[in-house]
Amino acid sequence: MLWNGQFRFGSLFAVYYGPVDDNDLHQHAAYQLIVARNSKAKVLDKDGNEYCGASLLIPPTIPHIIYSEKPLISLYIEAQSNIMGALLQYINGNGISVVPVTALPFSADTSLLSIIDILNSDADIMTDKIDKRLKNILDELARNPGTLSITQAANEADISASRLRTLVREQLGVPLSTWLLWRKLECAAKALMSGHSFAEAAIMGGFSDQAHFNRTMKNMFGIRPTIAINSLR
Repeated sequence: MLWNGQFRFGSLFAVYYGPVDDNDLHQHAAYQLIVARNSKAKVLDKDGNEYCGASLLIPPTIPHIIYSEKPLISLYIEAQSNIMGALLQYINGNGISVVPVTALPFSADTSLLSIIDILNSDADIMTDKIDKRLKNILDELARNPGTLSITQAANEADISASRLRTLVREQLGVPLSTWLLWRKLECAAKALMSGHSFAEAAIMGGFSDQAHFNRTMKNMFGIRPTIAINSLR
């Protein structure tokens, strides 16, 4: 079975809808919500601990491997999104947690387009929990993930680069460098979706070269772009 489902981007989230195959230990810069279709999904962490359920929530930077004999829905949700607001209560400590399917805004049988519509309707930023300066900086860095430096972005907001890194860690739960790699992957993936070559996508995403693009995607998704290309297109 191949990664031959569909991969789509929304506002502050991305979604993969389809079957899964072999993947290596990897970690994301966003929360990952896995919803199994007609079965249960299984996730192993780096210590070999096993988690099973119809719906699993994986916090950022938690290394894991996904197993599922049936197609699933995999959401990658930004920490600053309102979508996460309703799910945070189900996180058990800092690890992988089971989420009741009744807590989800959609069911396992909901179509991909309907899921995107449902999530886009609530994909605003939790303004009460995100520093306004940080929001403005993240917006700017997201528009220029490969050209605008962290120091430049911090200077424009009149804060130090070290303070910016601290804010990101405190409010998003990931290092700023990891968050930036996530933004670069998004840009490169969208380029692939538009029909650009791997080399062109790497440049458009702000990666130093195609090899850097390959390594980053493998570290964050457990697969290389050459495997994900069918889903992206």
